Amino acid sequence: MGCPWLAEDRRQGPRRGEYGGVPSRQVQLHTGNKRGKPFAASVLAVLFLALSALSACAAVSPLQIGVWGEECQLVSPDTPVIGLRLNLPFSENDAVTGFDLGLVSFAGPFDAPRSDEVAKDLSLNGISLGLVAWTYGDVNGLQAAVFGFAGHVHGIQAGCIDLGGDVSGVQFGLYNLCFGPLHGLQLGAFNGGIQSVRGGQTGLFNAAVALHGLQVGLFNGADDARGLQLGIVNLVWKSLRGVQIGLLNFDTSSSWSCLPLLRVSL
Repeated sequence: MGCPWLAEDRRQGPRRGEYGGVPSRQVQLHTGNKRGKPFAASVLAVLFLALSALSACAAVSPLQIGVWGEECQLVSPDTPVIGLRLNLPFSENDAVTGFDLGLVSFAGPFDAPRSDEVAKDLSLNGISLGLVAWTYGDVNGLQAAVFGFAGHVHGIQAGCIDLGGDVSGVQFGLYNLCFGPLHGLQLGAFNGGIQSVRGGQTGLFNAAVALHGLQVGLFNGADDARGLQLGIVNLVWKSLRGVQIGLLNFDTSSSWSCLPLLRVSL
């Protein structure tokens, strides 16, 4: 016959979809809120530690996260980064290939310059975006920063202040200065070429030691000019082989040192 109260307990037991009289969905939500966050944090911590260990053992790293340069960053400065570097606020690495994002980035040492022989192995290949970007060696790609410096630019350097040892490409900013030969174009308020400029300068003030190409601006100046100067005031200190078009055209090597509107010297 069985016990009637046991049968009553079975009839009063939990129905399908319930756990202890509570719908199973509520149980799952409650459990997730209680244990899900610590579990996710643990997984992230384990992944971060594993990545750190892997990067330390590997010849290259796919990720760099820099908090305070060599003192506090994911991988050491001499480990090349191929992938992503996050500068929070700044990182140091000899070579970066990929994306370089953050406040301050260094390809090369932070505290002391390197020799030219060492600097050739310090490079940025890809895209660098930030507040300050400093590369002792080559920049192959785009360097965009409020203040940017590169030993050699092969691509585009853009920002408020752009300094390049030598440039093959474009400098685009308020102040552009190339210490070595420039093969390309400078666009900005002030453009300066301390050695030869083979290409063009366009801005408010343009200056070059040796110009082989075009200057367009309010004031254009060169020691030696081979090409065209187009502006309000054009000035050549040593020799001109080309054309000056402007309000005032100066060539100090000529007997007619100042001519209005047009000067042609072949």
